[in-house]
Amino acid sequence: MTTIETSLNLPSGLALPNRLAKAAMTEGLADPKNCATERHNRLYERWAEGGVGLQITGNVQVDRHHLEKPGNVVIDHTTDEVAKRALADWATACKSGSAPVIMQLSHGGRQTPAAVN
Repeated sequence: MTTIETSLNLPSGLALPNRLAKAAMTEGLADPKNCATERHNRLYERWAEGGVGLQITGNVQVDRHHLEKPGNVVIDHTTDEVAKRALADWATACKSGSAPVIMQLSHGGRQTPAAVN
């Protein structure tokens, strides 16, 4: 019988320890330079240690000029060493419960609010 505790192997080869997934949400927790923060780390660490089988991050923008909302994390050509370290720390927190993590990459495009762009 399949239950929420049953592991799941996806066609991509990704193996989930159970069928409980943290869906993609937008957190709005990035700092003014659009870097992941300790607030991201604490939040995702709690979900990971709670036993979730898969974490899908909130919006991570690929262009800082087209955010979905203020507080989005951004990965683009201007990402510096401090931002890279913040991303690495966030990844470590996400993986603290040993479940896979998928980063949701986004581009706000024409939905970018005028106040943000």
